Amino acid sequence: GNVRYYEIVNETPYVHPISEMRSSVSAKGMAWVPKRGLNVASCEIARLLKLTTNSVEPLSFVVPRKSESFQEDLYPDTASSEPAHSSDEWLAGSDKAPKLLSLNPHESKLATTPSNRASVKSVSFKTVAALQTELNDANARIKELEERLAAAGLSTA
Repeated sequence: GNVRYYEIVNETPYVHPISEMRSSVSAKGMAWVPKRGLNVASCEIARLLKLTTNSVEPLSFVVPRKSESFQEDLYPDTASSEPAHSSDEWLAGSDKAPKLLSLNPHESKLATTPSNRASVKSVSFKTVAALQTELNDANARIKELEERLAAAGLSTA
């Protein structure tokens, strides 16, 4: 269950060990969190989710910095969640570059500020009774339409 990480540079010796996270729990799988999900305020440059037998452990990679301001050198613009083109354009062979997004919280369009959070739509769930009523109404409408088709001599099959 150990995770070792290194800095890779263009000059010899090319690879420098940085740190190691030791664990006695073996990993069943791992996944990287997208850059949009990182904590830029703490200079987190990557987060790995380690899947174990009965848990998911986040492993955070942080660059130590004294300043609390946004560190532009650590966070170049990254791919946004907004598609660069439609599915029809893509199927037609479009190869547009991805739309980019600044991770700077003062420039970002992500819902990370209180004013942006207000614009995020909340989801409300329907009760089982409400869903059953909708289903009954839909089935009644289908039956009515099938009867109209049969009366007109049209097949419903």
